[in-house]
Amino acid sequence: MNKIIVVMLALALSACASTQQTVASPDPSRLVVSEEPAGYPITTNVRIGDVCTVVKESWLPFKDPASGKQLWLKQVERVDGPCQ
Repeated sequence: MNKIIVVMLALALSACASTQQTVASPDPSRLVVSEEPAGYPITTNVRIGDVCTVVKESWLPFKDPASGKQLWLKQVERVDGPCQ
């Protein structure tokens, strides 16, 4: 019984030791690794009827503590108001 526990513990530790830290995003337009995307911030005006929305897209730097890689997270700010 003790041998089985020791073998299972050894397998669990070896599995944990062999994992690599990776950075991934299900939506690559929201997360970029390494360099800041060029051409930002972008400001656009969207008109729907009598209401206008100002949309500002920019990137915020974030250092991943696990891998140490430089990440850029997209920030989208929307402000509604009357059209001018």
